[in-house]
Amino acid sequence: MELEMLQVSQDSDGIRYHFTASFSEGIHLLSGSDASAKTLLLSLLTGKNAPDHGEIRFLGYDIMALGRAYQNHLAYFSRFPLFPDSFTLSHYLIYTGILQRLEPDQARGKASSLIRRFG
Repeated sequence: MELEMLQVSQDSDGIRYHFTASFSEGIHLLSGSDASAKTLLLSLLTGKNAPDHGEIRFLGYDIMALGRAYQNHLAYFSRFPLFPDSFTLSHYLIYTGILQRLEPDQARGKASSLIRRFG
């Protein structure tokens, strides 16, 4: 996977942010202080928002044109859990399986198997 941000800029709350980056396949950590544009960056990388200027390309193609075909290659987690207090380990494993593009029944089966195996 090759994901590139080419001279991307975006205005947010009266501030213009500039991004140029390249991501290869793997797991990447995005961290920073409060109000450092992490959420803005993720909204651009996920295609939720289009940049004001520049391009974001996945395998050489504009992500806005790819839509779901591109988004199926991404998974990200917030540092703040978005789950209700009633969310169990089983729920979490099923959710994670679905994020990894398993069918719901397959995710449920794998979750049950893991819970039986590891308790």
